[in-house]
Amino acid sequence: MLVPIVVDVDFECLTKPCSESFVVYADFECLTKPIESCKPNSEHSYTEQYQKHEHSGFCFNIVCDGKKLKPVLYTKKCMDENIGEIFCKHLKNAIDKVWASETKDMIFKEEDKANFETSTNCWICRKDFEEGEVRVRDHCHFTGKYRGAAHQKCNALFRKPKFVPVFFHNLSGYDAHLFVKILTQWVKEISIVFLIRKRNTSVSQKAFKMKEN
Repeated sequence: MLVPIVVDVDFECLTKPCSESFVVYADFECLTKPIESCKPNSEHSYTEQYQKHEHSGFCFNIVCDGKKLKPVLYTKKCMDENIGEIFCKHLKNAIDKVWASETKDMIFKEEDKANFETSTNCWICRKDFEEGEVRVRDHCHFTGKYRGAAHQKCNALFRKPKFVPVFFHNLSGYDAHLFVKILTQWVKEISIVFLIRKRNTSVSQKAFKMKEN
């Protein structure tokens, strides 16, 4: 019988074990158009192309501290439109708008008050409060939602994120070539966060993080 090994992991960066303040979920849509071509010679093996995929639009949704903002939906207006470039512009504008939003005042309800008064450990670093140690109320600056009691130092170091995770369905297999090169015009760095594969259902999902310029 295998016994699982429990390992305690400490993070030097206090934001690593915490959920992101906001993330983006995005996907492209396409239409299939028939291709007219000559009939291949049946005496030889061949691959016949009978249709091509033309991207017709996209949709993305920003989720901020568990709250969904209004989704951005775009449908291609004419054949000459560069759907990848339009996507990048809309995505950047939407993220900039969230980043530039003023810090919200904390929403502190009765249950939040009870949570704060009875908390024995910091919700950020998970360490216990020592006797006489100053505790503060930490909240999300984007939504104003109370998140928990925290050490004064932890609260000061827990700042707005410098990057935004953007999740795609089948990014590397289909959508990436549409916009990644264009996106580098506006951001310093794009890097893969992780890859999830489910071979039995042929589903893959990748996320990349985008650092602000």
